[in-house]
Amino acid sequence: MTRLLLGAGGFRGALDGLETGLESAWSIARRLRTGYSGAIIRARRSSDNAESDFSAGSDGAVSPAEVAAWAGAGDAFLTTIYGQSGLSRNLTQSTTTLQPTIVSSGSALTRNGRLICRGTTASPRRMAVASSTALYNFLHTTGGTLYTVCQSNDTAARKPILATCSSLSAQPGVLIMSSSSEGIEIRTSRLDVAGVATNGNSISFTPGGTTSLDLRLMSIYLDPDNGTAANRAIPWHNGTLGTGSNASTGTPFVENAGGNLTIMDYVAGSTPYDGDFGELVIWSGDRTADRTVWEASARAFWGTP
Repeated sequence: MTRLLLGAGGFRGALDGLETGLESAWSIARRLRTGYSGAIIRARRSSDNAESDFSAGSDGAVSPAEVAAWAGAGDAFLTTIYGQSGLSRNLTQSTTTLQPTIVSSGSALTRNGRLICRGTTASPRRMAVASSTALYNFLHTTGGTLYTVCQSNDTAARKPILATCSSLSAQPGVLIMSSSSEGIEIRTSRLDVAGVATNGNSISFTPGGTTSLDLRLMSIYLDPDNGTAANRAIPWHNGTLGTGSNASTGTPFVENAGGNLTIMDYVAGSTPYDGDFGELVIWSGDRTADRTVWEASARAFWGTP
């Protein structure tokens, strides 16, 4: 029995016992903490623009069939991914044309049977935490840890999964990108910004042992003020440590981020994420001692390698 499902003592969340430093926890498809009892997502359907909240069942998962039945023969889109950290930080999108798709022509979008949301280059989608430019500064100042479950369908270029900056130029913030063939690139102001001014190099790595369209699990530790430049950004892909170039010795910015925390794009919006998004959790500080715990739970639920 995994940490996700019901055991002898009842439901146990994937993040139970991992709350120290927990800043944000979002999932399209599951309840992450026993201490969270609210809805998981809110959706809008195309037929009449009605909106509805969806919660997890007794197994901790949102039912794709339930969402599809509510949507009917049309489409459904995310308006809110509720924050499960207890800090009331929701990912939202009020512009209908930018809301990620979760049901298409009556069929729920899923990966390995789990509900996901989708955007494409032709149909850009993104969600953000409102008024959050000061909330995630630790990612580009003192450090933080995160994991995400997603899959890019773009083989040509890396596209943003998460951003706290409003452009690719040098400014306070973090930009994490992925493609289905080129792996992961992390850009952090004064840490490892690729090809911008003299701020250093990107850390990047190519996934190994998986096909390009596998749903992937990425864990990343950012430590911008580390005295050793090579240790300022450390990524794992499906549990395998990545390698890359990070020779920057610049001083991290201490200012507020250049934009709100945004998923599936950065705020400027010129390179939308082409792919699927399932889950994102962010902690302040170094939480990698428990990395194998959350990765095991994600694999059990999402079926990632």
